[in-house]
Amino acid sequence: NKCLQPMIAEARKRCSSRIFIYVEDILILNYDSTILKLEIQQVMKDLKEFCKMFAMDKSQIFPTQIVEFLGWQLDKRTMTIQLTIYRGIGVLKQQRRRMKPARRKNQLRTKDFASEISEIRQTIAHFKLCARFISSNIKS
Repeated sequence: NKCLQPMIAEARKRCSSRIFIYVEDILILNYDSTILKLEIQQVMKDLKEFCKMFAMDKSQIFPTQIVEFLGWQLDKRTMTIQLTIYRGIGVLKQQRRRMKPARRKNQLRTKDFASEISEIRQTIAHFKLCARFISSNIKS
């Protein structure tokens, strides 16, 4: 992420699209699909020159109304946000794993309970972040 920061900062200055970066994921949003295509190509070119590493097989480079980002699926047409299947399965597995000791002992440690609350707060925070992505893209 640190090696991408200068390149992304420069891309944000040049592009009219909104550019969001989280760890190694980059999300580029724009209403106009032709502008978006051009700016995606420019950012990809800069990435290839700057970092020399770019996973084309994992990339979605064509403009779409449905985006998967940070384990959430954002649908601009229906204005909905939902967990991706893989993230949903992961969350359920985590919950089952954490609750097994509680079922055996018929009690839940305070530490585990706090962890569950933290997980819920993190999920809510991610949901709000996704909602901001959608609403900020609609306003611009």
